[in-house]
Amino acid sequence: MAIDQQDDFSITLNHSLSITKLYEKHCPGSTVTREYPSPEIFEKLGKPQDDEERARAEKYHFPSIIGSLLYISVMSRPDICYHTSVLAKHMSDPSEDACKAAIHLLQYLYGSRDRKMAFTGMISAPKGLEVMAPDIRRNAGFVAYSDSSWGNRYPYPMFGFGIYLYGSLISFSSKQLKTVAFSSCEAEYAAASYTCKEIEFIRNICSDMGVVLQGRLVLAVDNTAAIDIAYDVGVSGRTKHFDRAIHYLRDLTQMRRVVPIFVKTDLQRADGYTKALCKAAYLQWLSSVVT
Repeated sequence: MAIDQQDDFSITLNHSLSITKLYEKHCPGSTVTREYPSPEIFEKLGKPQDDEERARAEKYHFPSIIGSLLYISVMSRPDICYHTSVLAKHMSDPSEDACKAAIHLLQYLYGSRDRKMAFTGMISAPKGLEVMAPDIRRNAGFVAYSDSSWGNRYPYPMFGFGIYLYGSLISFSSKQLKTVAFSSCEAEYAAASYTCKEIEFIRNICSDMGVVLQGRLVLAVDNTAAIDIAYDVGVSGRTKHFDRAIHYLRDLTQMRRVVPIFVKTDLQRADGYTKALCKAAYLQWLSSVVT
């Protein structure tokens, strides 16, 4: 990992050298690069049809590629977090399409190898959350985003979160919910509840380091129904089947430790952790995670 400190004391992280070596190892002699990970490539992944396909897939060294991509995505490239999460599901029995998708992702990564995570020290409110500016500035620019992609091809919805402190991304994730959601509201509510676990963890870590986060921490959600349920104590027809674990959001909301706030989908910085975005949406989202 390359760690660079600028004259203004901002810091950037990147894995340009590691990505170059990985590309040269698995794509020798190739110069093909991608501008963005194509959603069509990642939407058709399935199991291999027969042993002949498994034999063809072996030549790609799929586990080695995915292991390396997972490391890079966790350390400095959150923009491929969703894609590596999806590909990792095929680790034990990869199809030829999954192998080609891994190469496609590696080609994108190589073409954008100079992109970096930046830590700037800014504490201003992000666009769309200006109404919460006093809470955000008081808590060192802390903002959390959670999102879910209910209705995708997987039985359990994908969800993700991105958490910012001092204007920089410090925690992110893309994984499947442990809840079979009956509606987008339930999926978003569950995603926000699981994000609250990470929020409380970061609050404790910051306290240990002397950065005390006080009062309400902002959680941006792009589903108004999920926010309404967080404030509505009691049981209704649409919530009576909810698992107790996903009411953690309501608990923290009532204790005024978290304040869920609506944010428009085009300003939802967790959107790219839940689905493969089209080119325009992906490039717009990309600027919020890497530079």
